[in-house]
Amino acid sequence: MFLGVFVDCFFMVGVPGFVRVGPYVYRVLLVGDDDPVLGGDLGCSSFDELCIRLRGSLSLGMLCGVLLHEVLHACLYNSVGVSLDIVFEEFLVGALQSVLLGVLVDNPDLVGFLCGLGGV
Repeated sequence: MFLGVFVDCFFMVGVPGFVRVGPYVYRVLLVGDDDPVLGGDLGCSSFDELCIRLRGSLSLGMLCGVLLHEVLHACLYNSVGVSLDIVFEEFLVGALQSVLLGVLVDNPDLVGFLCGLGGV
C-alpha cells in the first residue's frame, strides 16, 4: 500500500478531533502558521492541556507523520510520567515515528487486527 493511498483514506475519514492515549483524551487542533504555541515547529503535544497542535498548512503526507510523531510524544509521556531530555526524546520519537508509520501503511491487515476488526 502506498503512502498516498493511506493519506487519501486518512482524509476521507478526516483528521481526528480527539486521540485517546491511555486514560487521557487529547484534543487535536489544526492551527495556522502564525500559531504562537508552535513557533517554528510542525506540531506539538501538551500533557498539561491534553492537546496536540498541528500546522494546518502541511501536506497530507507530512500531516500524517507529524500527528503520529506527536501521539508518540504523548504515549511516551503517559508511560514514563515525566518529560525526557528533549534531544533524546526527539531522537527516539522521530526514529519510532518513521518506522511505525511505514508498518501501519504497509500492513492494513495488522491495523485491522489490532483494532479488533479481524483484518481489512
